[in-house]
Amino acid sequence: MFPSRRSLFLVALSMVVFSHHILFAQSGRSRETPPPSPVVSSAGQNDDVITKVRTNEVFLPVTVLNEYGTYTPGLGQNDFIVVEDDKRQEITSLRQGAPLRMVLLLDVSASFFDSRSETRTAALEMVENMGLDDQMCVIQFGDGVQVLQDWTGSRRQLSDAIQSRYRSGPYNALQTHFWDALAKAAEKLRQVRGRRTILMATDAYGIGSKLQFEDAQKAVVQANAGLYVLSSSEAVERAPKPTPWCGCGGVGGETIAGKSQGQAVRWMRETEQNLTQLATETGGHLTRVLKNGDLAAGLRNTINELHGQYVLTYLSSNEADAATYRKISVLMARPGFKVITREGYFFPGNEK
Repeated sequence: MFPSRRSLFLVALSMVVFSHHILFAQSGRSRETPPPSPVVSSAGQNDDVITKVRTNEVFLPVTVLNEYGTYTPGLGQNDFIVVEDDKRQEITSLRQGAPLRMVLLLDVSASFFDSRSETRTAALEMVENMGLDDQMCVIQFGDGVQVLQDWTGSRRQLSDAIQSRYRSGPYNALQTHFWDALAKAAEKLRQVRGRRTILMATDAYGIGSKLQFEDAQKAVVQANAGLYVLSSSEAVERAPKPTPWCGCGGVGGETIAGKSQGQAVRWMRETEQNLTQLATETGGHLTRVLKNGDLAAGLRNTINELHGQYVLTYLSSNEADAATYRKISVLMARPGFKVITREGYFFPGNEK
């Protein structure tokens, strides 16, 4: 017997209702399923790691001389041994020609007047020999401290500043804000990253600074900057007679920059000793200028030295987070070389 039409209709209706129930139930389960757990982006973790790596990465300029006193190219990472606080460190990179960030400090005091023209010529030559990625800031100091040109890599801007704005103040302005100028240079260097350097041309005769040597020393060391000084103090001492406009003179004169010869010479020698100490501590040096032409040659030699420097980086294994001074020594894996670098650095603050 065949089922009636009514029976078939009821069966079909039941199947439709049952199918709808199943579909609704599946849809409901889909809506009730809890959303997946939020994915923790690795970006934040990576940022922390990068920040830590950058904080612990030490950027160390190194000058290497061979037994003849000349700069040595072609060395590799394995030629260097770095020790920080008596622990050997793993060098991560080594290169030559890293960009310079240099503050050029030019004495403009009365006692330095006779050297101003040569200083200007030498500074202009130095600007022309800058690397493509180097940047410079020019500051003059005498009875005050003045920024002639802020950070730039433009040779034209730097040359204009040195050519037109580097000039002495009143002839009777015998004060030299020496340590104030060094502190200002350190302040400017903390604004930039890279191979931080201060190059100073002076006669080392400084009175009138608001700051003391210890203040300038702390500022320069904390900026992790290398100090290079060209000093004409001995040339001033040997001047044959007083200069009329400021009373400067050495062995044939009674005064130097308005002070008694003996007093002025003692001050210059004391200043030179302090500068030599600070330059050595930061991986630089002081060069004495004895006669005309020496200053230009000294600037030229210093720039050549800086262009020949190695820059090595390493990740410090020191896990201390507190701001501390960390001692560094760099050795060569083979004999016959002399290494010049700073004696340590302040952590934090050693940005690449």
